[in-house]
Amino acid sequence: MDWDTTYLMVMFYGNLVILVLVASTFLKQNYKNILTIFSITILALIISLRDSKVALDTPNYVELFLRNDESFFNQQYIYETGFIYINKIIYLYTDNYHLLFFFITFTHLFIILLLYKKLSNKFFSLLLAMYISTFVFWLSNLSMLRQGLAIPIIALAIFYLVFKDNKKIFFLLSIIAINIHFSSLFISIFIYVCYYVYKKLKISVLKIFLFVFIFLVLYPKNIFIYAILKGFSLFPQYAHSSYILNKVIWYFEWNKLQLWHIKHVYFLIILLFIMAGIIEKNKKYLLLLLIPTSLIGVFKYDEMVTDRLFMYFVPLIPIIIFRVILRVGMKNYGVIMILLLTLGILVWFNIKLIYIQYPGWFIYPYSKVR
Repeated sequence: MDWDTTYLMVMFYGNLVILVLVASTFLKQNYKNILTIFSITILALIISLRDSKVALDTPNYVELFLRNDESFFNQQYIYETGFIYINKIIYLYTDNYHLLFFFITFTHLFIILLLYKKLSNKFFSLLLAMYISTFVFWLSNLSMLRQGLAIPIIALAIFYLVFKDNKKIFFLLSIIAINIHFSSLFISIFIYVCYYVYKKLKISVLKIFLFVFIFLVLYPKNIFIYAILKGFSLFPQYAHSSYILNKVIWYFEWNKLQLWHIKHVYFLIILLFIMAGIIEKNKKYLLLLLIPTSLIGVFKYDEMVTDRLFMYFVPLIPIIIFRVILRVGMKNYGVIMILLLTLGILVWFNIKLIYIQYPGWFIYPYSKVR
């Protein structure tokens, strides 16, 4: 499928799958399971049928797959052995790159499905419909394939760490994700440090931390990055003594960056987190709010770092939205709640994604997209 056909197929099947997943909420468990698996299979198939030139990164991934040469991966600065061997294993059986795309998207959706089933065996299909409406899902499966495969693995790792306190599975899943996309290393370390610091604090203290970080997000200057740069400036002879330190300074230097701005999505997320933080009484769900808010608060001055790393938390957003809805009493109005959520999902998907974001990224990819 070319650019325009892919756009039409995403529009049609995206809406169709969302509606099917929402409708399956009312079915018995076995039928719900079958219909959900069928839906993610269809969606993965549609996404995988795109041409090799659709989306910015697709041509590179197709060339890497067809060459089947590890040295060529390394020439393109791809060293993650997990992703390389996924390509090699699929290439053993076929040189059809569409099967690689199908594997990545189906695996992505299946892991997200497992995550949502663990959190809500009744409403998992509704949570999945909410996630499919996000731009991060489509971006990570149409273009950013390596991170697209790592995102659900890290999301599942967060579940095992925060809800099960299972550090072994957390680190195992983190290692798998790191071998698919190296950015998983930084986010895994950040998540674990935050969890280690926050887990022993009382709920009231966690809420204070949450709103302190929300203030830092809204504050026009980045206190943390400024302090780091100030520290480096006091010892210039040591700061530039190694390639790594020199790179860190260059990366965070004020004159190299534009001030991170609160785009409309982050503004809505902050509003959601404020509401959730006020009404939430469960410590584990508060950690789901506090850890990503800490990330934005610390790294807000670098848009690329913030955006790329925050993508790992996007699968948690539907959970937080649904949790807020339940906490404000909508669980007593099940059908009305689901209808209102469906309307919101469709508006978000068709206006924000299909009308505003998708054309800029996947139809006119070299135009300004923000």
